[in-house]
Order: sequence, then C-alpha cells, then structure tokens
Amino acid sequence: MKQIVYADGFFDDLLQVSSEKAEAQIFHDIELLPSVPVLGSVDAPTSTRRIHGERVRKIPANPFDVIYKIRNDGDFLILGIMHQRAAR
Repeated sequence: MKQIVYADGFFDDLLQVSSEKAEAQIFHDIELLPSVPVLGSVDAPTSTRRIHGERVRKIPANPFDVIYKIRNDGDFLILGIMHQRAAR
C-alpha cells in the first residue's frame, strides 16, 4: 500500500486551521488517498502550481485546499494547506 509522507511545511500550514472539525476533515481526506488515489484534482490554481510545481494536486477541504503530489514511487507527499481564498 502506498504511504502518506508529510512535508515539514504541512505542519506549519496546519497552524492556520483553528477549527478541530476542519482539521479532522483535512486528515480524513488525506487518509483516503491510498485507497482513492484519484480523489484530488489536477486543477490547482496558478499560484499553487507556481509554488509547488506543475504536477501538484489538491483536495478541497473547505475552506482549505490540501496540496500534494504523487511521487515517482507512488507515495503521496502532502506539501501543505492553502486557504481557498488565497489561491489564484
């Protein structure tokens, strides 16, 4: 089974989540990735692709997007969280 790997920046970004419910939803969605790898969208905003690269994907977890990549080994690298209003 593919693994979920968290980048250091993810935990820094997690500090902006003030709701326990929203944080729980973020982790729930992330934990679905190994069993539903097409869960995320490749339709990431330009600013997100500029920061994290063209192969970046996102999972909406309102009001945030979880930003991740599928690594060459098939594992999921969780890069960070971006507030949906900040993404352009």
